[in-house]
Amino acid sequence: MSADPRPRWVVVCGNPRVGSRTAAVASAAAERAGAEVALIELAELGPALFDPEDARVRAALRSVLSADTVVVATPAYKGTFTGLLKLFVDLFPGEGLGGVPAVPVVVSGSPEHAAATDAALRQLLAVVGADVRPGVMVLESQLERLPELLHAWADH
Repeated sequence: MSADPRPRWVVVCGNPRVGSRTAAVASAAAERAGAEVALIELAELGPALFDPEDARVRAALRSVLSADTVVVATPAYKGTFTGLLKLFVDLFPGEGLGGVPAVPVVVSGSPEHAAATDAALRQLLAVVGADVRPGVMVLESQLERLPELLHAWADH
């Protein structure tokens, strides 16, 4: 049996609801890039994120830190990323992403909140050592046009 030649992208979704539109957008972006996709829904880890020794949390961290590319997705919450996402990223060692390409994904109700959240997320990813790449910002009003938006993003 041969190994899958596609790059391994790990999608980290910081939405506090499992099965969110945020997770769908981020997963679709990774799939559009032709990657093998693993999805980590932080909402499934919930309070375990307060225990860095939790086996599920450690497995999620290992998955992210060993990915070829990481997609980090969040809804815009008051102009920034979710606390759930910040709690997870705080568990990364120092510059733990060590140059791994990272694609920020933001889903928002307004362009202003999308831009503010994107800027904050990019800064957070840079602080943990990611090679921050062009991201995806999708307004809720644009979700029906997601394939078209992702096509334009992938071409970029």
